[in-house]
Amino acid sequence: MKNTIKKKATVARRRGAEAASVPAAGSVTQIRDILFGEQMTDYEGRFAELEANLEQKFSELKASLEASVSELRTLLDSEKQGINDRNVSREMLADQLTAIAGAIRQAK
Repeated sequence: MKNTIKKKATVARRRGAEAASVPAAGSVTQIRDILFGEQMTDYEGRFAELEANLEQKFSELKASLEASVSELRTLLDSEKQGINDRNVSREMLADQLTAIAGAIRQAK
Protein backbone atom coordinates (compact mmCIF):
# COMPACT_ATOMS: atom_id res chain seq x y z
CA MET A 1 0.00 0.00 0.00
CA LYS A 2 2.90 2.35 0.79
CA ASN A 3 4.39 1.57 -2.63
CA THR A 4 1.20 2.56 -4.43
CA ILE A 5 1.00 5.81 -2.48
CA LYS A 6 4.63 6.57 -3.37
CA LYS A 7 3.99 5.73 -7.02
CA LYS A 8 0.94 7.99 -7.11
CA ALA A 9 2.90 10.81 -5.49
CA THR A 10 5.73 10.38 -7.99
CA VAL A 11 3.31 10.40 -10.92
CA ALA A 12 1.60 13.50 -9.53
CA ARG A 13 4.96 15.27 -9.16
CA ARG A 14 5.91 14.38 -12.75
CA ARG A 15 2.60 15.64 -14.08
CA GLY A 16 2.96 18.83 -12.08
CA ALA A 17 6.48 19.35 -13.44
CA GLU A 18 5.28 18.68 -17.01
CA ALA A 19 2.37 21.09 -16.59
CA ALA A 20 4.73 23.73 -15.21
CA SER A 21 7.13 23.31 -18.15
CA VAL A 22 4.37 23.71 -20.78
CA PRO A 23 3.33 27.37 -21.09
CA ALA A 24 -0.32 28.25 -21.10
CA ALA A 25 -1.95 28.95 -24.45
CA GLY A 26 -2.41 32.61 -23.54
CA SER A 27 1.26 33.09 -22.82
CA VAL A 28 2.23 31.48 -26.16
CA THR A 29 0.00 34.01 -27.89
CA GLN A 30 1.59 36.82 -25.92
CA ILE A 31 5.09 35.59 -26.79
CA ARG A 32 4.13 35.33 -30.46
CA ASP A 33 2.73 38.87 -30.35
CA ILE A 34 5.91 40.16 -28.75
CA LEU A 35 8.17 38.41 -31.27
CA PHE A 36 6.17 38.87 -34.45
CA GLY A 37 3.62 41.57 -33.61
CA GLU A 38 5.16 44.36 -35.67
CA GLN A 39 5.69 42.10 -38.68
CA MET A 40 2.18 40.72 -38.45
CA THR A 41 0.74 44.22 -38.26
CA ASP A 42 2.78 45.15 -41.33
CA TYR A 43 1.59 42.05 -43.19
CA GLU A 44 -2.02 42.67 -42.22
CA GLY A 45 -1.75 46.23 -43.54
CA ARG A 46 -0.24 45.02 -46.78
CA PHE A 47 -2.92 42.36 -47.19
CA ALA A 48 -5.66 44.90 -46.52
CA GLU A 49 -4.15 47.22 -49.14
CA LEU A 50 -3.87 44.38 -51.65
CA GLU A 51 -7.45 43.35 -50.97
CA ALA A 52 -8.67 46.91 -51.50
CA ASN A 53 -6.69 47.17 -54.76
CA LEU A 54 -8.07 43.82 -55.93
CA GLU A 55 -11.63 44.87 -55.17
CA GLN A 56 -11.12 48.16 -57.05
CA LYS A 57 -9.59 46.42 -60.08
CA PHE A 58 -12.37 43.83 -60.03
CA SER A 59 -15.00 46.58 -59.99
CA GLU A 60 -13.28 48.38 -62.88
CA LEU A 61 -13.00 45.16 -64.85
CA LYS A 62 -16.64 44.32 -64.20
CA ALA A 63 -17.76 47.79 -65.35
CA SER A 64 -15.58 47.56 -68.46
CA LEU A 65 -16.92 44.12 -69.27
CA GLU A 66 -20.51 45.25 -68.82
CA ALA A 67 -19.89 48.22 -71.14
CA SER A 68 -18.29 45.95 -73.75
CA VAL A 69 -21.17 43.49 -73.59
CA SER A 70 -23.67 46.34 -73.95
CA GLU A 71 -21.77 47.72 -76.94
CA LEU A 72 -21.61 44.26 -78.50
CA ARG A 73 -25.36 43.79 -78.05
CA THR A 74 -26.02 47.12 -79.75
CA LEU A 75 -23.73 46.18 -82.64
CA LEU A 76 -25.38 42.77 -83.02
CA ASP A 77 -28.84 44.31 -82.99
CA SER A 78 -27.87 46.78 -85.74
CA GLU A 79 -26.30 43.99 -87.82
CA LYS A 80 -29.41 41.87 -87.36
CA GLN A 81 -31.58 44.77 -88.53
CA GLY A 82 -29.32 45.26 -91.56
CA ILE A 83 -29.56 41.59 -92.46
CA ASN A 84 -33.33 41.70 -92.09
CA ASP A 85 -33.46 44.80 -94.33
CA ARG A 86 -31.33 43.07 -96.99
CA ASN A 87 -33.55 39.99 -96.84
CA VAL A 88 -36.62 42.10 -97.53
CA SER A 89 -34.81 43.62 -100.50
CA ARG A 90 -33.95 40.14 -101.78
CA GLU A 91 -37.57 39.06 -101.39
CA MET A 92 -38.71 42.10 -103.33
CA LEU A 93 -36.07 41.38 -105.99
CA ALA A 94 -37.26 37.78 -106.24
CA ASP A 95 -40.86 38.94 -106.67
CA GLN A 96 -39.82 41.41 -109.39
CA LEU A 97 -37.77 38.76 -111.22
CA THR A 98 -40.72 36.38 -111.05
CA ALA A 99 -42.97 39.08 -112.50
CA ILE A 100 -40.45 39.82 -115.29
CA ALA A 101 -40.13 36.11 -116.05
CA GLY A 102 -43.92 35.85 -116.29
CA ALA A 103 -44.06 38.86 -118.61
CA ILE A 104 -41.37 37.36 -120.87
CA ARG A 105 -43.27 34.08 -121.05
CA GLN A 106 -46.44 35.88 -122.06
CA ALA A 107 -44.58 37.89 -124.71
CA LYS A 108 -43.35 34.74 -126.42
